[in-house]
Amino acid sequence: MPSILIVFYSRTGATQHVAMQLAKKLGAHTLVIQDAQPRDGFRGYIRSVLEATRRSLPEIRHPYIDLAQYDLVVLGSPVWAGHVSSPMRRFLCDSQGNIRRVAFFCTMGGRGADTTFSDMRSLVGKAPEATLTLIRGDALSETHSSQIDQFVAKLERACAGRRHPARHPLQALTPR
Repeated sequence: MPSILIVFYSRTGATQHVAMQLAKKLGAHTLVIQDAQPRDGFRGYIRSVLEATRRSLPEIRHPYIDLAQYDLVVLGSPVWAGHVSSPMRRFLCDSQGNIRRVAFFCTMGGRGADTTFSDMRSLVGKAPEATLTLIRGDALSETHSSQIDQFVAKLERACAGRRHPARHPLQALTPR
């Protein structure tokens, strides 16, 4: 079975919900990017928007992991002011050159997926195998599970033929 890692940042829980669905369907490990400082409430929202538009690199917490050991790294981020979230931007800047193959997904309230994926592609330096965009309500809706299933099918096709020793599925990698 190919080894897949899902790396995600989620401020409100929508992106996390999608990441967990993907991990379950793909038998993937997950890595949660966490803020060093909380983003709660209105101030957290404003800080998020400002950092996204300024392309800031905030301090984050995540365990060290060799991303190159995975056949595919699936990156998930909310869209903030039409851009990738600043914690994901920081993670990608810190991880440059270590990702062999990649796919992207994003959750958003309105628009900005194209710019977000462009940001991510630029930071990773690779085109994604597949992308998935879910509008806020879609991320939690059972009626949109077909979009997730189609994304999973694309990822499975992209990984076909790349078999490595099985790893324990759904292992969560969390910061210490």
